[in-house]
Amino acid sequence: MNSKFFFFVVVSLSCLTARAQSLEQVLSNHYNAMGEEILVSIRSVEMELVERSVMGNERLYKIAKKRPNKIREEIVAMDSMTYIAVYDGVEGYVYESWKEDSVREMTIKEQALLEIESAIGSPLRLADLDGHQLSLLGVENIGSKRYSVLRMTFYESYFIDFYVEQSSQLLYKYIAYEDQEENVDYEYFYKDFKRLGGFVLPYSFEKRKKGEETVYYSVQDLVFGSGASDDLYALGNDEESAE
Repeated sequence: MNSKFFFFVVVSLSCLTARAQSLEQVLSNHYNAMGEEILVSIRSVEMELVERSVMGNERLYKIAKKRPNKIREEIVAMDSMTYIAVYDGVEGYVYESWKEDSVREMTIKEQALLEIESAIGSPLRLADLDGHQLSLLGVENIGSKRYSVLRMTFYESYFIDFYVEQSSQLLYKYIAYEDQEENVDYEYFYKDFKRLGGFVLPYSFEKRKKGEETVYYSVQDLVFGSGASDDLYALGNDEESAE
């Protein structure tokens, strides 16, 4: 057989195999690359992220997550304005110190983004929770690399698309939409993956929104298994009194 023809056949078969991957195969490869078997045993995590803009502005994010799905996120800006989002696994509320009606219910989109940003390990594991569905949309080429594109739908009312790079099997980015008409709100890129023992986690991120400056995030502190009290995942009396 002509060597060039043989090479073409092998490459073609490889491409067909990549395209034919099932959702289960994509997830299995991705979880193996992440070390998800170890990560699923971690019951809680506390993380500090620093947000930096091109203009030099900074904000500090404090995120606490406790399995199966209790979350608290607190953002403090330089002007001392505070944003707190809490989700106890059933209901979510937001506190915004600069508003007169400072406590309100969380929207489905806010809950979805909160769950993704605070995930212990891969956010694709959220598909194991009630009300979360994951589907494989297909394969997309970006530059010289190929990506499996997966869509996660939250309570049939909001969805986000994830891109898994096929060679590394790690997350490349997700696309957050404004609504279910697929109007892109922003793209969020995973960067600087580090191996910590038997698992891998990203330590920096980029948020890109058309017409706006890129925002950069970096992990400042990360604590596993802190076992935080459930009281942390509800708004305290100080915030509730501002309602």
